[in-house]
Amino acid sequence: MISVLDGALHPLPAGFTDSHQVHVLPDSVPAESVTLSAEDGGVTVTWEAVTNTNFATVTYRAELNGRQVAVEAPEAELDGALPAFSPVQVALRAVTRWGESALTQVTLHTPEGTPSEPRSLRVYTMRQQPIVDPQNWTAVVRWDVPVSANGIIGHYRLTVWQGDGIVFSSTVVNGSETETQLTGLRENVTYGAEIQAETSAGPGPLSSRLEFEVRDFPVPRLLVADADRLRLVDLDTEKVTDLLTQQRVTDLASDVREQRLFLLTPDNDILSLDLRTLTKHKVESLRGSGSSLAYDWISRDLYWAESDTAGQYSSIYRRNLDTETLERVAGQNGRIGRLRVDPWTSLLVWNMVGRDGATMLMKRSARDGGVIGQFFDANEPSDGCDCPSGASGGRLVGLHGHRVLWQLPGDDRLMAADMDGCRCQTLSDIPKHVISMALSEDTLFWSPNTTHSISNSIFNSSSDEDTGSPVYSQRLGSSGRRQVYWGASVGGLWALDGRQQRYPAVHCLLPGPPAGRTTDTHSTASTVDLQMSPRSPPAECGAVSAAAVRYTLHYGSNAEKERCRDELRFCQNMVSGG
Repeated sequence: MISVLDGALHPLPAGFTDSHQVHVLPDSVPAESVTLSAEDGGVTVTWEAVTNTNFATVTYRAELNGRQVAVEAPEAELDGALPAFSPVQVALRAVTRWGESALTQVTLHTPEGTPSEPRSLRVYTMRQQPIVDPQNWTAVVRWDVPVSANGIIGHYRLTVWQGDGIVFSSTVVNGSETETQLTGLRENVTYGAEIQAETSAGPGPLSSRLEFEVRDFPVPRLLVADADRLRLVDLDTEKVTDLLTQQRVTDLASDVREQRLFLLTPDNDILSLDLRTLTKHKVESLRGSGSSLAYDWISRDLYWAESDTAGQYSSIYRRNLDTETLERVAGQNGRIGRLRVDPWTSLLVWNMVGRDGATMLMKRSARDGGVIGQFFDANEPSDGCDCPSGASGGRLVGLHGHRVLWQLPGDDRLMAADMDGCRCQTLSDIPKHVISMALSEDTLFWSPNTTHSISNSIFNSSSDEDTGSPVYSQRLGSSGRRQVYWGASVGGLWALDGRQQRYPAVHCLLPGPPAGRTTDTHSTASTVDLQMSPRSPPAECGAVSAAAVRYTLHYGSNAEKERCRDELRFCQNMVSGG
C-alpha cells in the first residue's frame, strides 16, 4: 500500500500561518469552578466554560447522579427536588468534533438546611474532689447526633437551667463532638438541660428537656484484659480504647480518684499506669510468682500475693505509696488465688488453695495483724447466721460495698456475705462456666468459657459463639443479658466505678489526737532522738483504714532573741514519716 500526503489537501483555516497555532482539543473543566444551585423544581449545575480552543465549537457531556445529558452552554439541570444537603455526583467532559477532554468528577451538595434535634441527651455526675470539696460536682453531658443533620453541624448549644429558670450555663460545643463537661454543680438542686444543633442554615429545634439532680452516677466503664492487650470499654458509647498493647495482665487494681491503675504482669512486675497520659512506670519487682493485687485507696497501701516457685507457700506484701515502706503482712502454706482488701473494715480476704487442692476463703486484719482465720467460721449455720453449709470452700469473686462476693464450685449463684461471714444472700444467677467476673454498683459483667455451652435455664437460649470471647452484662436480680464486648481471648474483667471507692467523713481521714507526748529517747550534745506519739482516726470512725501520718518537726534555739518557742517562723523544720 502506498500513501501520499499532500499538504495542499489540508489547508490552514483563514488567519493562521502555522498549524501549531490551531487548538481544537479542549482542556478539562476546572473542578473548582463547578457549582450547584437548587430551587424548588430541581438542581442546576454550572461550570466555567472551556476557552482554550480557537477553531472549534465546544459542547459538554454531563452526568448528574447517573443521568447523562449533552449541553452547549456550561450548565445542566437535574429535575426533581432533593432534600437539604443531598449529594450530587457530577461528571463533566468538554467535547469538540476532534476530541474530548479528560473527565472532571466532583461531589456537590444541595444547600444545607436546619438540623433535627439531637437525640438521647443524658448526664453522668460525680464528685470532682470527693475529699477536698465533696459538695462540688462535675457532670459529663452526652448526646447522639440528629437523625437528619441536613448539613455540616457547625456547633451544638447546650443550655442548663437551675431551679426556676435561672440559666446555670450556656455552652457552645464543636459540631464534631457529642460530649461536654459541666463543673460547679451542687446537691439538692434540680437542673434542666436542652441542646440544639446548628448548621450554616441556622439552628434546629431544641431537644426534649432533661431534668436531673447530682448523684454518684459515673460514666460506666469496664477494663478488659484481652490476649496481650488491656482495653478500656466505654459502655455508654461502646468506644474501645487500648491502654496497653503487647502486655498481658494477671490482675489489676485501680485508684479512680487519681485516675491510675496498678497492673500485675506475668513477668511478676507491678506497673502503675496513668489513665490520663497512658504513661507507665514500674512500682515493684516481685521475688516470687505473683497471683493477685489489691489496693486500699484510703490508706494508699498496695497489697499483692506471691508464692514460691513450687507454689507451696504464699506471702502477702504491702507497700505504702506515701512512705514507700514495704512489709510482709502474712504467710501461709498453699497458693493464694485472689486477694482483696476492704478499707472500711481494714480486712484482707483471699482464696487459699491448700497443698491438698482444697479451696478455702481466708481473712486477716490489715491494720493490726492478728491470726489468719477462715472467713466463714463454721460450716453449719449458727447464732443467727444463715450462710450455706460448705461456704468456706467458696471461690472469692471480689468485694462489693461492705460485702464479700463468692461462688461455690459448680454452683450457678453469685453469693454475697457480710464482712463477718454471717449473713449471706443470693445476688444473681450466673452461668456455671465463667472465666472472669466483675461487678459495678448494680451490674454484673462476665465472660463465659466458650468451650462449654452457656445454654441453660437462666437465659432460655443457646449460644452460637464458636470462636472469639464475648463479655456480657447482667443487671443484678435480672435474668437478661446484653453483649457489651467481643474479643479474641478475654482473661480478666474489672469494673472502673468510682462508687466502689467511697471515702469516710473528712475527720476520719485526718490524724486523730496523739496518744501521748513526744518523748526524748536519746540525746547527745548535738543530736536528739524523738519518739512521736502514734495517732489513729477517732474512735467513732471504727476500723476504717488510715493513711500514713507525716510529722513536721519545728525546732530551734530558745536562747536567742528570735526564739523558736515564740514564733514558728524562727524555727527550722523537718518532715518525718510516722
